[in-house]
Amino acid sequence: ADRKKISQEEMLKEIKSPDCDFSNKDLGYLDMNGLDLSHCKMLNASVFGANLIGANLANTNMQRAYLNLARLEKANLSGANLTEATIFQAIFGETVFKGANLTRARVIGTLGGVDMSGATIKYGQFGLDVGNQPMGQMKFDSVGGKFYKANFEGADLNIASFLFGDLREANLKNTNMYRADLSQADLTGADLTNADLTDANVDGAIFTNVKGLSTVKGFSSVKGKCRDCGMP
Repeated sequence: ADRKKISQEEMLKEIKSPDCDFSNKDLGYLDMNGLDLSHCKMLNASVFGANLIGANLANTNMQRAYLNLARLEKANLSGANLTEATIFQAIFGETVFKGANLTRARVIGTLGGVDMSGATIKYGQFGLDVGNQPMGQMKFDSVGGKFYKANFEGADLNIASFLFGDLREANLKNTNMYRADLSQADLTGADLTNADLTDANVDGAIFTNVKGLSTVKGFSSVKGKCRDCGMP
């Protein structure tokens, strides 16, 4: 669907309305630093390259929204509906997606200590898209991210990095974690039923009380030594 371009002035006026609606609008490059957009509908909106630093987008409907290259430092997207949204190479920093719905969303970039605890990421496309690499090898890269109780069931996480990540009690059933980096991550109580860990790096990862370990594909090929995973 074509998105209608709106100006900074139009955006600021619309935000004042209790019925604020940016659905199918192009908010590319606008400055929304610190603004409260939590009452706005944003279905299929584009915030390409926009400044959303410290913006409040909690519980907003952002289905199919386009957030490529947006500045999302300290942005609050907790509880937001980001089903089928695209978030490539946004600038993250303490970005909060707590309890957000990222079902089938496509997320690639350097996420740092992102908070996706309790988020629904079923069939999420966080893996490396080999067919679409115009700017070199881009991937989902998080260090010290919070994914406690996140639901990744069926997600593509190939080559994704969860270094030092908190994946306790995460649902990782049927995920593709081919060559994923789980070094030093805490997977205590996580469900790995039918996950594919072929060539994944599990060095120092904590596998205490992990469910479904016997069903994991490619476990014999993992790199490094995990803890409490039955390795000698």
